[in-house]
Amino acid sequence: MQSKDIDDCISFLLQKHQHGDFTNLLKEIRKKFTVANRLFTVTDNPFLLIQYLSIRSRASIANIHIEKKLEFSEIPGIKLDNISHKETYRHKDAIIYWFSKINRCWFLEKIDFIRLNSILRDTEVLDYSYRKKLIRENNTIVHTTPNDSELDIVMRKFEKVLNSKSKDSHSIIYIGLLHYCFLFAHPFDDANWRTSRCILDLYLILNRSIQFPVLFSWGWIWKNKIIYYEHLKKLDHNLCDNIMGFTIWILEKTISETKNLISRMEQILILKNDYLSKYSKDDRFEWVDIWKMIIYLFSDSIYTVKDFSIALNMADTECEKYLSYLVNENNITYYSYKNDIYFINNKLFEILK
Repeated sequence: MQSKDIDDCISFLLQKHQHGDFTNLLKEIRKKFTVANRLFTVTDNPFLLIQYLSIRSRASIANIHIEKKLEFSEIPGIKLDNISHKETYRHKDAIIYWFSKINRCWFLEKIDFIRLNSILRDTEVLDYSYRKKLIRENNTIVHTTPNDSELDIVMRKFEKVLNSKSKDSHSIIYIGLLHYCFLFAHPFDDANWRTSRCILDLYLILNRSIQFPVLFSWGWIWKNKIIYYEHLKKLDHNLCDNIMGFTIWILEKTISETKNLISRMEQILILKNDYLSKYSKDDRFEWVDIWKMIIYLFSDSIYTVKDFSIALNMADTECEKYLSYLVNENNITYYSYKNDIYFINNKLFEILK
């Protein structure tokens, strides 16, 4: 691929985005995004979705079992000593870092890609430049990145498309092209695929399609890896002839993942309202106190009695009383770790799984 191919693909996609099935897909995806965005506004903590769905996605890709140790990695002092566990948890950190960056300036550039990649790899940024060398496996060259000048051109075009903002919201049609361009450029020594997946998620935020990065951080690509790699091989052979099929495939999967996301958020809201309805009629509880506690149960992940006490401005003894009721009725579970007790919302976590 040459930088000219990118320009040709952009022109091609612009011509095609108002035709046939492509138009119907774009209408459907915008409709789903509208519903998801509305649900985000009434979700107590959308970052809870980011935290656990990104952790589970990366775990699925790394083919590791989600242990209590990983699920509870928010607990102060817990040590993640498995390499796959660390990579899984860093994925969430990278998503949250870049999301905060987008909210500050709505523009991303080379330095942001480098910092994102360094978070995913847990390395210090020593050189604000892309790598320029061959990619080898078992001493065999499997991919050659563009030469020095061409790599910079490809990445500048990548930045331009990534940061483009279209009034008619058709910029989402570039999502497949962006993903392939990044993989082709392969600008880093490691974690290029993980970095690209984060970029896909955040691209949807940049063009204001969706409010929170919770789609492409999931593992759907890996579950369909045979089809995915077939698409990449076709793009290697001829970019413009095959970009349409790859883009349509990504858009179809995005619609499916958005439906999944909407279902989870609706289940969470129903569960929270069930709790509020049930305990508001319970004479054991002060309505204001239990209302505040239930809201908190759906806005964080792991909690101690002290967390509740500080967040809700309640005495420890009151928090313990309410929590014991919830534990006895199997609505929450507690776990002991290093002489402290941590509480978790069972039914919420079942939905997140």
